[in-house]
Order: sequence, then C-alpha cells, then structure tokens
Amino acid sequence: MQTLKDLAVLCTSTCTSKDGSTEISGITLQSAAVQPGDMFAALPGLHVHGAHFVEDACQRGASAVLTDPEGARIVASTGVNNIPLLVVDDIRAVLGRVSAAIYGNPSYDVPVIGITGTSGKTTTSYLIESAFRTAGHSVGMIGTTGSRINGVRVPSSLTTPEAPDLQRLFATMRDDGVHRIVMEVSSHSLLLGRVGGTRFRIGAFLNLSQDHLDFHHTMEEYFQAKARLFTKDSGTCCDRAVICIDDSWGLRMRDIAEASGCTPVTVSTTGNADYSAGPSSIADDGTQGVSDHR
Repeated sequence: MQTLKDLAVLCTSTCTSKDGSTEISGITLQSAAVQPGDMFAALPGLHVHGAHFVEDACQRGASAVLTDPEGARIVASTGVNNIPLLVVDDIRAVLGRVSAAIYGNPSYDVPVIGITGTSGKTTTSYLIESAFRTAGHSVGMIGTTGSRINGVRVPSSLTTPEAPDLQRLFATMRDDGVHRIVMEVSSHSLLLGRVGGTRFRIGAFLNLSQDHLDFHHTMEEYFQAKARLFTKDSGTCCDRAVICIDDSWGLRMRDIAEASGCTPVTVSTTGNADYSAGPSSIADDGTQGVSDHR
C-alpha cells in the first residue's frame, strides 16, 4: 500500500489533508466501484466532471480523491469537506504512475510485452501467448477479445483498460503466478495515459494504416501516438523494440527506437531486416509454414 504522502510526492501534488499517513489500498474511476480504503480518481468527462460523484464515493468508503483544480472546486461546492484531495493539473498525466504505485508496480515484477499497430495485434498476441504456454510459462493476455490467464477469462473492459483497471489486472496476474503478460496497446491508450506507469520489457510495432482518424485527425498524429511506445521520455518507452520495417512508417519507427536507445530488432517480408520471412509452404495435411531467414 501507499500513503497519501507517498502519492502526493509521486505526482507532485498538493494535498488538502495534513495527515499524510492514510494508506490507500486501491484506485478506481467509478464511484460505484469504490471499496473501503480506495482512492477515487475524479476526471473531467465529456458531459460531467467525475467530482460530482465524490459524495457517492465517500459513502462507499473512499479514503481520498485524486482530481484537478476544477474538480476541487466542485467538491468544495458540494459541502464534502472531510475527504483528502490530491490536486493536479492533468490527472491522466499522473494516473498511471499513481495506480501502478498503489498496486506495487506489478509490471516491474512480471515482464510485459506490448504490441501496437493498426492490424494484427490480436493475432500476434495469440501467437506469443501460445509460444510462451508451449514453453511452460504461465501467461496473461490483455486485448480486444478480453483478458485471460492461461486461457481462462478474467473481467476487463476496452482493448487497453483504463490505468487503474490495468494496474489492478497486472497485480492480479502477478499474484496468480503469471510469468509473462502479452497485451495489445492501442493508440488511444498511449495518448490518454492508460498505460502510464507500465514497464514494457518489449514493445512491438506491426504496421500503420488509415484508422481512428476521427480521434487522431491525421495519419501523422496517429503515428506519433503509436510512437510513444518507442520514444524516450514519453513515460511509456519500452526497454527493447521489435519493428516491422516493410514500409516508411516502420522505417521511421525504427529510427525513433534507435534514437531512444531501446535496441530495435527489425523484421520484414522483404529480406532487409534482422529477421525476414521466407517463402511459405503448405504440407499435405494443410499445415502452413514460413521459413525464417536472419
């Protein structure tokens, strides 16, 4: 557990409580999900600020609230004055780090492999999960089709859950003896801070094609969101990178990874990479295979 004082130092926050010894056992964005001892993260929403639900969170046993200056003003106007507040300018910028600290930084205990790209994330995740399980490892997987531990589904939401849910899920996997975690990393999650506080031992970039432009507006913005997984000082830069360099996006991502010092390994179907896929073959029983060249 972390104390209020610890968390205030971590996110360079002001705390309205003079007693910083209160221990925080969990964190959530949903007031209805608050358990006694949790911190309630009150974020601004599309239509209403989460601070309007602080009273409900307090009734359910919240020990503190993480919010922004607007949220603090809303809380003050509701007359709820007995709950400690941690006030920061940008909640999402610190939410991942705070959540990870509360749950004991689980991604530092269990290696996490993050896979990003427009197409193929789910297929690649399943292939990696299968390889690890065949090698005898206990594997957690998080992605579009849900989350599971050794093939058994566990509750989760979104391709990449919000930071408090993600770090709680990491902790559950760690406590269940998982050896490796494989996860899809969406551009939304990188830009909205959902994977903040996560240590990625390996980050993989597959490809980039037109998608999500209602959110990112341009392909360049979409690319830069993905690039946060390989960019130094982004807060989500992986330790090592695997980059598909079949097109100009991949070549640019390789250069970003090299400049960030995350030791990129390149793959390709053209032969101009560290690893390249050779001709495919189909056996008499219908099994397909691809030769590998280095």
